[in-house]
Amino acid sequence: MAMTVLSPPIPPTATAITALAAATDRLLATIDAMPAGAFTEPSVLPGWSRAHVLAHLALNAKGLAGVLTTIGQPDPLPMYASNERRDGDIDRLAAQPPARIADRVAVGASMLAAHLGAGPTPEDALDAVGHAGLGSAERGIETGGTDLVIDVFTRAAADASNAIANWSVDGVFQRIPGAPAMDAAQIPYMRWREVEIHHADLGLGYRPANWPSEFADYLFDTAAYDRDPETGMTLSVSDGRTMTVGGGGPVVRGSAADLAWWLVGRGTGEGLIVDGGEPLPPLSPWRRR
Repeated sequence: MAMTVLSPPIPPTATAITALAAATDRLLATIDAMPAGAFTEPSVLPGWSRAHVLAHLALNAKGLAGVLTTIGQPDPLPMYASNERRDGDIDRLAAQPPARIADRVAVGASMLAAHLGAGPTPEDALDAVGHAGLGSAERGIETGGTDLVIDVFTRAAADASNAIANWSVDGVFQRIPGAPAMDAAQIPYMRWREVEIHHADLGLGYRPANWPSEFADYLFDTAAYDRDPETGMTLSVSDGRTMTVGGGGPVVRGSAADLAWWLVGRGTGEGLIVDGGEPLPPLSPWRRR
């Protein structure tokens, strides 16, 4: 089915919050399995180690929780005091010991989940990353063994399904003081994107191909919409969908996940094919429209 990008369809808010809980558990499972040396290794993002990616995720959750704590008040908190403060805080947290970084990710996610309907207690979230920074021997895991699946956020979401189904918020907030206003109702979707994309940015085996189809489809639709004013192309998804972006142009083929990964500025177009052997259209850094 062919379509032109108009406005991206979005899943119901409760679907996004529930999916975010599962995505958070998958992220914590990856963090829990990380030995100390993995934190300082480069991530997929230029200039950022894996510790930087995780520090950003921790502080992003804290910032969004702060927004939801004060939304509706005369002077609600922005996510960050300034870009410089944000960057400095990420650098400082990334320099902390691995266990400290893991704890901050878990507690930050717990704080935010509490504002989205429900979440595990900070103590339960901390227990989920209790092995981060340890080698397999210290963790008591044989080489080639299978780690337990973490489901602490998923279970909390299931227990609070009614609260999540009824979650809503009215109001706007700013990323930094003076920035354009953003709708607070978009926070579950913002965090869902942050967790899934940055999990793949760690470069530890979790790739776009591992994204649940509901997220791959959502991100593809969203990123294609964001690219519409920038460049002309036709995106052909392996499931049969075709989307015309910017009036059309070269036909770029691939899975929804691989197309979305490229559209948000990651990779070099792995898994994608352009009809006629043409090069992929150039893309600027991804920005939400």
